[in-house]
Amino acid sequence: MTTQDLLHAGDISCVASLELMDLRFGHIADLTEDLVSGSSRVRREGAREGSVMAEYEFGISRDLPWTEVLVAPSMTVRDEATGDVQTWAMGVYLPDLGDFPRIGDVHAVTGYDLLHAIDVRIGESHRVAAGDNVLDAVRDLITDSSQWPGFSFAIGFGSSSETFAHEVVWSVTESVTYLQVANEMLALAGYRPLWTTRTGEVMTERATLLLDKPPEWIVDGTAEGGQIGDGSLVKRDIWGTPNVWKGVERSPGADAIPTEGSGRFTLENMSTGPTSVETRGRKVHRIITTDAADSDSLERVVRAAAEEDVAASTKIVLDTPPLPFVWHQTRWTVHDPKLGMIHVPAVVRKWSLPLDQDKGRMRSVSDRLYKVVS
Repeated sequence: MTTQDLLHAGDISCVASLELMDLRFGHIADLTEDLVSGSSRVRREGAREGSVMAEYEFGISRDLPWTEVLVAPSMTVRDEATGDVQTWAMGVYLPDLGDFPRIGDVHAVTGYDLLHAIDVRIGESHRVAAGDNVLDAVRDLITDSSQWPGFSFAIGFGSSSETFAHEVVWSVTESVTYLQVANEMLALAGYRPLWTTRTGEVMTERATLLLDKPPEWIVDGTAEGGQIGDGSLVKRDIWGTPNVWKGVERSPGADAIPTEGSGRFTLENMSTGPTSVETRGRKVHRIITTDAADSDSLERVVRAAAEEDVAASTKIVLDTPPLPFVWHQTRWTVHDPKLGMIHVPAVVRKWSLPLDQDKGRMRSVSDRLYKVVS
């Protein structure tokens, strides 16, 4: 079954399965037989300036020692008309201890995104030196065996040429976490925050324009079988959305003052979408400080930030059949005249998906993408 087949399938059945693994992703046991039918659900929350986190909720018929283990659910979908079957991995999670009921034997457990392992207070100052490689510094931080004994992150990103332009120090405070430091390192070099793949790898990527990525699928409200349900809607909120972005290099040089084209890049949204200067009649500014290596990198960071800010002003909330192919920042086209969306480019920010309910519905929130032109 291809993804396009699933989009057009009529009667489908869904089955969840669950694998128990050790902290190094080694197989321990298959817990599928112990899963309570209809209890499995994955939620993935959106975040534009922080890491996207996922949660997996499930019920299980026996209590287990959930410490120092991982759980990895998957979802199998069958098209009853054709007999086609497809299975999707649905992430790897750190489970909590679960609820222990007084009556009955159903234990409710929540599994948390692997990034929660590093979303803890750092406990000491952290320093990177001028010239240090950015991705190497992030990798060293989150794979420090002294901090995470017995736990091994699977790193999905490779090396890069970006280095820190100057020394950066994070002091010990109540709020600073390893995840925050890692994401701030990445932001200084024009990378997106960390996220995890379906198989538990930790990833990042350069902050390029989402609109430049081709749509992976089309969700069509006019298609036979009704891909988009009547509970769908469009939310519009322009409050506080910037329409002028100024990117400034943190350290353009000794005694240097950033000027346009030399340490500073300005982008104005004069006419695109409901938050433009012309539509609102005023300018709303945002300042972006970065360690961009050159003028091209600085412009790329600013344009990516502007695209995400403008997109957040129009949210498309879709009620659909289960679509397990959706994951991190899935790019699709939404077509539904009833919503006023005619072949609109969008990116999925968050979603909630039942893994084993034949009549279950998926809820997703997408940001409409606009091309911001000065």
